[in-house]
Amino acid sequence: MLLIILGLVFVEGITMPNQTAETRTTRRTLLKALSSTAAFAGVGSVLAQPSDSARDDSTGSTPSLSGWTSVYGGPGNTNYAPTAAGPKSGVSRRWVADPEPEHDRDYTTPVVHDGTAYVGARNLYAMDVTTGDVRWSFSAEAPCVHTPATDGKMIYVGTGHRSNSRGRVYAIDSESGTEQWRFTRTPPENVNETRRLEYVAMTVGDGQVFALGRSGLDEDLLVALDAETGERLWCTEIGGRWSVRYTSEAAPVATADGTVVARANGTIKAYDGETGDVVWTFDGAIFPRTAYLPLAIGDGTVYTSATTGRNDDYKLLALDLADGSIQWTYKPDTNENLQWSAPTVDSESVYVNYTPQSNLGGPGAETVAISRADGTLQYEGARLGTVADDVVYKEDAAYDAADGSKLFDYGVTGNEYGITGGYPALYGDGLFFGGDRVFVLEPGQGEATLPEPQPSTEPNEPAEAPTRDTETPEDDDPVCEP
Repeated sequence: MLLIILGLVFVEGITMPNQTAETRTTRRTLLKALSSTAAFAGVGSVLAQPSDSARDDSTGSTPSLSGWTSVYGGPGNTNYAPTAAGPKSGVSRRWVADPEPEHDRDYTTPVVHDGTAYVGARNLYAMDVTTGDVRWSFSAEAPCVHTPATDGKMIYVGTGHRSNSRGRVYAIDSESGTEQWRFTRTPPENVNETRRLEYVAMTVGDGQVFALGRSGLDEDLLVALDAETGERLWCTEIGGRWSVRYTSEAAPVATADGTVVARANGTIKAYDGETGDVVWTFDGAIFPRTAYLPLAIGDGTVYTSATTGRNDDYKLLALDLADGSIQWTYKPDTNENLQWSAPTVDSESVYVNYTPQSNLGGPGAETVAISRADGTLQYEGARLGTVADDVVYKEDAAYDAADGSKLFDYGVTGNEYGITGGYPALYGDGLFFGGDRVFVLEPGQGEATLPEPQPSTEPNEPAEAPTRDTETPEDDDPVCEP
């Protein structure tokens, strides 16, 4: 007994404010081991304290923030929430809200962390996950129409429009809604409007923000910023309209273990996150019509579609994150040339859709589940959506991840789904939707309805924010240095 108490005292004593997430995970593991031998009441309650960090086996060995921290779930773009456990047999409506009833603008897919959902429209809103109450709102110089990202401390969102405003990246304190910094690195206002940038996608990893910028010309850029200060670390061109032009929600880059992976100039490149140096280039090509789709990184592997021989022979590939080498490829037993969707990746499977290129507008599409271990087919008839606890959640129904069978319908009507295909963000036991309103579904016995919401009360105005940009270009200053 004395040894157990001393052990607990020792574990509590080494908990420092600046401990890393990996240290906290180790501490939780030790506490769990001690609890299995504890013989007195009360130890269990001490051991059950929640943590803001959780190990996500889909993104590698580095512990990641719990929650849905960017548009496709997190920096790995896997559409997988390993710490969530959503509805299993039916739903009920938790809340529905419309903070901007006077504006005809869709809300983005929510980003959800630490009890707060962050959603963009004309303004950026922080909303209580339990009640839907607006905790704060932030007004930028242009609408916040792209899904933000968070590192748990700040919310990062891009704005701008190529025709009428200078693009910016904003960092907003997640608790107060106050602006911490803003970044501007676009051609001056007096240049041709086709060269102005709109920052359309955010990814956060390892203390850096990776912003994807889009111009009216073939000048799609990847800019790396210091997450704390907004200082530009590096910038590179990643190609033209293939990268982001064919979708209203551009695909963010994927990052894990200090490496950033992007579709660049018709192929795939990995960059050192700190320096921007090219780590490897994949010796293949990507299909132009799917070049805007996100890559996914899970446990040191990059999942994507590309060619490995003939220019039209597109397959699903698993690439080693360290060097870009091919771990396995998958293509059905067919002579058809196939177009592939973006993959969803959970702890065991890759879910992906393929369509014959000869019949892109018609029937013939198939969704399959592929083994992450060796690239073999697990089953046909899978579903694409967001995944938690062996359930795939689509825009209107939930499916069993093990065999693709339908579990239940949501029954939701009257909502135009959000710009990412309608798949919900997953957090706790809730399904968080954007669209023409923001709403949350939770476990219930049946289906949900969405009555027209009452206009919400005006949220408190955020505190006065700094106005200095971290970088302001001169007349002849290029967006990216050579």
